[in-house]
Amino acid sequence: MSASTANKLTFFVNGEKIVDSKVEPETTLLEYLRLKRGLTGTKLGCGEGGCGACTVTVSTFDKKSNEVQHRSVNACLAPVCSVDGQHVITIEGIGNTKKGLHPAQEKVACFHGSQCGFCTPGIVMALYTHLRKTKKPTEHGIEEAFDGNLCRCTGYRPIIDAAKTFATDIKVEQVKAKESADQKDEEGTGAFWERGPLSGFDGVEVMSNTHTKVACDRKKKAKAHQEIPFPEELKKHVPKSLEITGKKVTWFRPTSLEELCEITKKHPNTKIVVGNTEVGIEAKFKFCHYPFQASPVLIPEMNRLELRADCFTMGASVSLTSIQEFLTIMLEKLPQHQRDSPQAVLDQLRWFSSTQIRNVGCLGGNLVTASPISDLCPVFLATDSVLTFAKKGEDDKIAYRSLPIAKFFLNYRKVDLRPSEVLVSVSLPLTKSLEYVSAYKQARRREDDIAIVTSCIKFQLVKGISHAETKAKEEGTKIEPEGYEGYYIESARLGYGGVWKTPTRAKQTEDYLSGQPLTLATIQEAVGMLAKDFPLNVKTPGGMPEYRKTLCASFLYKFFIRLSKTLKIDALSEKEMSAIVPFVRPPSKGQQTFQVNPQQRQAIGKPVVHRSAKIQVSGEAIYIDDLAPKYKMLYAALVLSTVPHGEIVKIDASPALSIDGVEGYYDAKDLKGLNAVGHMGDEELFASNTVHCVGQVIGVVVAETHKLAVEAAKEVKIEYKQLPAILSIEDAVKAKSFLGEEGGYTLERGDLKKGFKDSEMVIEGEMRVGGQEHFYLETQCSEAIPG
Repeated sequence: MSASTANKLTFFVNGEKIVDSKVEPETTLLEYLRLKRGLTGTKLGCGEGGCGACTVTVSTFDKKSNEVQHRSVNACLAPVCSVDGQHVITIEGIGNTKKGLHPAQEKVACFHGSQCGFCTPGIVMALYTHLRKTKKPTEHGIEEAFDGNLCRCTGYRPIIDAAKTFATDIKVEQVKAKESADQKDEEGTGAFWERGPLSGFDGVEVMSNTHTKVACDRKKKAKAHQEIPFPEELKKHVPKSLEITGKKVTWFRPTSLEELCEITKKHPNTKIVVGNTEVGIEAKFKFCHYPFQASPVLIPEMNRLELRADCFTMGASVSLTSIQEFLTIMLEKLPQHQRDSPQAVLDQLRWFSSTQIRNVGCLGGNLVTASPISDLCPVFLATDSVLTFAKKGEDDKIAYRSLPIAKFFLNYRKVDLRPSEVLVSVSLPLTKSLEYVSAYKQARRREDDIAIVTSCIKFQLVKGISHAETKAKEEGTKIEPEGYEGYYIESARLGYGGVWKTPTRAKQTEDYLSGQPLTLATIQEAVGMLAKDFPLNVKTPGGMPEYRKTLCASFLYKFFIRLSKTLKIDALSEKEMSAIVPFVRPPSKGQQTFQVNPQQRQAIGKPVVHRSAKIQVSGEAIYIDDLAPKYKMLYAALVLSTVPHGEIVKIDASPALSIDGVEGYYDAKDLKGLNAVGHMGDEELFASNTVHCVGQVIGVVVAETHKLAVEAAKEVKIEYKQLPAILSIEDAVKAKSFLGEEGGYTLERGDLKKGFKDSEMVIEGEMRVGGQEHFYLETQCSEAIPG
């Protein structure tokens, strides 16, 4: 480590300076905030960046623009080392019930935007970040800011209504808001409700909707609130190279490409980490261990965004949000014929993950992970993008290597990245005249979801002369005119994700299309070729083979429709043209109708803010996991079966017990009472002799920390004698394995046979739902105190 290299973290949390030289690099920002700073308002929900309960604001000072930049971040994934030189703001920092709530907290509370309150701090922080970074928030922008936040119990209507009180594009004068004197109260809650006609009962029918709520709220005088200023010290901060050495991991943050290449030369297995959105999940759920990690966020070559004459050059370390913002601005400066390839990137980023993930996830990580269902890889394949790599040779000089992306993907999650090499940048060619590119994605939902199939298609067209005629002219031969004077496809690129073990191209279809006239007949023939390129079947991982093949074809057809409209080819009807109308979701709006009794004094049935609302929006509400550890408190993690059916032959807990900080292992033999659970008491708490499913509880490890307990539980070695397992409905029927008595339970009402017999139509069929991976949103935790 050189003299100019720092070995301690320096950052701010809620305006307070922190200098820490004793931090483990694998520690996440969430763990650091909760365990070392006692800031438990930031919650651990899913632990994989999907629910947003851990959202915090991370602010940096951009010396080029001389502005503070704010971004929302998932603290459950962000390494604490990644915030060196930055300002972290948590829910506790923006307001509380003693000194006063921030307007964002106040609105969410008064608009009934919380119920259990567990996800509420993350939702408030997502809104807070958007308000800090956006001078004029809009309805649409506010809704977009929540795309990485999930709420299980409250419902989104009151949350969105609260947030939209900050929308500058809702004009109060356009909203007809009615209110009477008896509908007012100090909290402003009664002002939302519009009195309706008598319902015929003792009460009154009441209706509220988004815009009347906003209009009524605007009439109240806004409370003054002082924002946390960005620390002046950080504006002058000059970041140094960083090396943090822990017990298991060493974290590097070099400031030059030469320094990074020196690190990777010395430690060829160094993992490059930017947002930790992939590596963090691998470490947490797959128990992958990367002893050397390097963050390239300060390396100029890997963080540049540059528009050249014929391409965009994007550094591998640049965040997806930065790319999105840069391309949006640059697009307006390009002539129309050069816009297609950057627009294709923007189209995919529009539905790429969530705001929190895009804020930290980088371009290079998306490429190197080589996901078969990548959103962006098909775009770079179709546009013939070029990758640039760097490494230090034996002569200690940096050697660069350029590679067409078509040669980059080798196998499932395997790429042509050589030992010690780092991906520096990606060059995206701009489209030329008569060159068209479009990108497509189909997922189960639009926002924050992985794709079923993704695609990007590029055609280079020529007018009035085919590829074959051009070739004949070059060779000095003659060819009979084909009788078609329209457009010909000079070359085609069809990039796809979700149809092969890597992002790939439909090469047979590309070969067929090259030289063909741009006609409906050509496209219909090409659709048949796609089935040869991607022969998906029922055994294809991911399932839905027919649907995915249909999507491949429909994307190509959709691209043809786009070209037909752009080039005014009279080949399709208006009905078919409607397929390319862009999806624009208008701002959502909600309405609620219910009854209240004006004569009733009690709060029951009235729109009264619940008692816990304000401590929930401020992070002051305490849940089991937020309680301060008791003296000598231990944490437990379950040891689970890894086989579907088998006899337990031997359990060896010694590897786990040998880990420092692990206090014990317990299973069925240690129970003094009944080892039975379930409604009928017919299931074992701890499997004693036989396991009947993967994930059945066998034992429990207790340790000084929960993280240590989880790691130790994986070290318990269990030997099984495998037994036949029932893995399908057919197997269960054949084995007569039914739930309940012989023949199983049935639910019947009426004469079923007669009902089917008398029906005009009987629809029969079957639907299969395979194994599903659970997404943990409602965390479960308990504290046991011996007495």
